[in-house]
Amino acid sequence: MKKLLFIILSIALFSCSNSDECGCTSISRNLDIAIKDKDGNNLLNTSGYNFSTIQIKYSMPNSSNLVNGESPIFIDEGQPRIRVFLNSNKKEDFPTTYLIWSNNDIDTIHALYNRDNNATILNKIWYNGNLIQEFIQPEYYINVVK
Repeated sequence: MKKLLFIILSIALFSCSNSDECGCTSISRNLDIAIKDKDGNNLLNTSGYNFSTIQIKYSMPNSSNLVNGESPIFIDEGQPRIRVFLNSNKKEDFPTTYLIWSNNDIDTIHALYNRDNNATILNKIWYNGNLIQEFIQPEYYINVVK
């Protein structure tokens, strides 16, 4: 009996299709954000916008509780910015991400995704209620003035 089970499992494991479809999911949900003052000076890693204290929270459908989001990444390629991984929950039409700079400074990001086959592509974002960007190309970068 064990031999028969082993043979069946071996056949199932090694009988793969050669089709080009990977069955994987492609998700594009990162957003790079530069924080500047009204004169265009970088504010990231200054007293009010210290990278080490930034928190990311996600809303959850049918709940008033927030869950921890993925940690942002600091990027310093010419212009310092943070990469935020936005909430992409399929159960919400406009998944919400909260960018918590401090207890008194919280920004809200709503996202709209194109969901096709196995792809989830960021299409539009609203930053603090204002439509900031409609993405035509995968250039997910915005400047925020504080």
